[in-house]
Amino acid sequence: LEWGTWERLKKGSEVVVLAGGKALEYARRAVEGLPSVGLINARFVKPLDTVMLLELARSAKAIVTVEDNQRSGGFGSAVLEALSDAGLSTPVRVLGIPDEFYEQAEVSSIHARAGIDAQAIRTVLAELGVDVPIGV
Repeated sequence: LEWGTWERLKKGSEVVVLAGGKALEYARRAVEGLPSVGLINARFVKPLDTVMLLELARSAKAIVTVEDNQRSGGFGSAVLEALSDAGLSTPVRVLGIPDEFYEQAEVSSIHARAGIDAQAIRTVLAELGVDVPIGV
């Protein structure tokens, strides 16, 4: 394991999903059976693997970041900042916990409500033009 590097779990040229931690489990389920969608284990947030990120941003039509933390100022924001610094305008959809109060509940329930579970990720992929089978 090289410090600061991400791991490519699945190749795909249309859209790439970047996720780590618990969110990676949701992302794995979401991209299953979608050959045009890549999956990256973003196992390091600080430092970002900017070498891989910029490579992905130059080749993919869009990037989706998924995190099980607060969206504002989180992993997705760092990705957007890195792309901006590099002068790249690859579309990025940032999925994370909104800055709002959540009643106590099962973690999976909170994640579903926040829109970061597998079904929510698949919905975003469909919105980005990925052919996502209905009911899968």
